[in-house]
Amino acid sequence: MFNRKTQNVEKIRNLKQLISRKYKLPENTIISIAELSCHEPDCPPIETVITARNEDGSMINW
Repeated sequence: MFNRKTQNVEKIRNLKQLISRKYKLPENTIISIAELSCHEPDCPPIETVITARNEDGSMINW
């Protein structure tokens, strides 16, 4: 029913650690990484969205 690809948990974990170190995020920051289909003109077919959710409820998106 859904065409989901297998995730590489180790690569995802390493990427989250890299982002956390680069932006000096606190340990309790939740980092989400998602690949989304883009339907906007001149947009790549797949875009990656990274979100950091802080304990105070604030968010940063890349």
